[in-house]
Amino acid sequence: MSYSVKIIDNNLIPLPDDLCAELSFSVGDILLCELDKDRSEMRMVKYTNQTLTDEQISAAGNLTRVIKIGSSIKNEQEHQAALEAIEQLLESEPGTRQGAEFERLARMIEEYEDIHYPLKE
Repeated sequence: MSYSVKIIDNNLIPLPDDLCAELSFSVGDILLCELDKDRSEMRMVKYTNQTLTDEQISAAGNLTRVIKIGSSIKNEQEHQAALEAIEQLLESEPGTRQGAEFERLARMIEEYEDIHYPLKE
């Protein structure tokens, strides 16, 4: 199996949903990224330790976490995944990639909850 993707802003690599499904990647998973010898291809596999913090992932240099790039939460499963992902980002610093992801998830969660869990006055 081979997919071609381009690295976008902030070094994000958008993975097609069908690829994630085929490889059993889920939002929040930690992936090990390995470049081949001529640096033309990258292999991504689930990392054995799925309990690392974002700081540990960043320090490793060859690990990344799967995040949702979409602009809205569509169902309760995505809502739960967003809540779990944002929990990992609670101590993120503003102006960092993790801080930006925290803000994006917070907006998406708020929009979803305003519609599906409105506060009663």
